[in-house]
Amino acid sequence: MRRLQLFITVVFLLFVFATPSFAVAGPTYDEDNLALINAAVSNELASADIPAGIEVNVEFGEITGYITSLDAAVGKELQFVNQLDIDSEKSGAKWAEEEAEEAITFETFLGAAGFYLGLNDGAVADGKTGAVVTTLEMTLTKAFLVEQGVSQAEADALFAADPVDAQITFFDEFTYFKIFDGADPAIDPKDIVEFVKSEYTDALPGFIEFEVDSAAETLTVGIRYVLLDEAPEDGEPFVIDKDIVISEESEQDAQGVLFIYDGNKNNELRDPVSLGNEAVTPPPSGSSGGCSTGLPLMLALLGLPIILYRKK
Repeated sequence: MRRLQLFITVVFLLFVFATPSFAVAGPTYDEDNLALINAAVSNELASADIPAGIEVNVEFGEITGYITSLDAAVGKELQFVNQLDIDSEKSGAKWAEEEAEEAITFETFLGAAGFYLGLNDGAVADGKTGAVVTTLEMTLTKAFLVEQGVSQAEADALFAADPVDAQITFFDEFTYFKIFDGADPAIDPKDIVEFVKSEYTDALPGFIEFEVDSAAETLTVGIRYVLLDEAPEDGEPFVIDKDIVISEESEQDAQGVLFIYDGNKNNELRDPVSLGNEAVTPPPSGSSGGCSTGLPLMLALLGLPIILYRKK
């Protein structure tokens, strides 16, 4: 009897240690599931006709684990795609200057990436919405900023400023625009950063990246969001949930998620995004004129107060 009890105990312990935990895992970001696609996109961007002084990086990934909170945020049952879901012949990325400037009249244009993931037929289950985590980063040199129209004095002030103040200054001047290429019904370009600021009134969240390298005289700006293969039902293509915490191995947990509808449910995740600022309508006669480019930079240079959006 004792031997039987011992045998049962040993088998039970082996079962406990061999069986995966039934504890519910929180949402976790992972880009390994699209590593081959990311490598292909990187190669394509490396051969694109991108101007000197700017580097563009696009990476795709997924969120795994318990994602019910993400579904609830957008009212859709999401299915994050993997490499087996992607039709490589219908996917890619490119420098998208032409598309961006056709969609928006820029005062100062800093860059645009047009990227898309074509999905295999039947890859996304009926009733579900295809989704992918998208990270877009652009690294710009100080010389490139000057070439694009930022004055040398303003560029010098930006790179000499405290990193938090530099972020405030930059995103008060420039922004990311989402271009809804092929949206049905049509959607005009939307200001992503303006929308984020309306939700985060005290500080820009971690999914808006900004880093200055004064020694190399480069700045890197980035944005991460969940892209949805869907047309927004209410016409508002952006959704933010500030309460979702996503675990990342290499970084601190990211609190808050930005969702962007690509504008059309067509078995393709498509998302051209541009960086720059819109041309300002000339003021009425009698008003103080002059170009508005660099005003926040000058305010920062002079030490005058501006609206603070500090990154936590």
